[in-house]
Amino acid sequence: MPQARIELLIRKPGAEGEGFNIRKVGSEAAYAGYRPRRISPEGYEERMEVSREGENLYNIRATSQDDGLTLTEREHFIWELMEGTRGIKTIASAYFFRYGEKNVVAITALIGRLRGAGLIEFVPASRLREALEQAGQGLIGRLKELFKKGR
Repeated sequence: MPQARIELLIRKPGAEGEGFNIRKVGSEAAYAGYRPRRISPEGYEERMEVSREGENLYNIRATSQDDGLTLTEREHFIWELMEGTRGIKTIASAYFFRYGEKNVVAITALIGRLRGAGLIEFVPASRLREALEQAGQGLIGRLKELFKKGR
């Protein structure tokens, strides 16, 4: 299966208004800096049913949308991992350890379907924020409190 490609407009260095370059990036690389997160539980409905072949299927619909998605057992496993703390590579690794196959293209395709159905959002993965949280365990929270008190 061919990998989806995303075209990015990148401002040329230098003075403002000198134009842009177009850079094509594979969807896997574009998603690498984000962590998919399911919308809040109040924002969707989920129903499980069993297919004629005996496979569990999960019908998930955002309450703000008319149409939903039907997920297989494997897709539902991926869906459950999307809580906003795991990146695509971590999700792909968990999938590999569970099912014994690496299928990043299928995972990114599922992410596109879920996003199109309004079921997930992306949380940017800030390496600086992660490092600060790990180093100071709550340093950002303390800084926020200081700024609130300064108002």
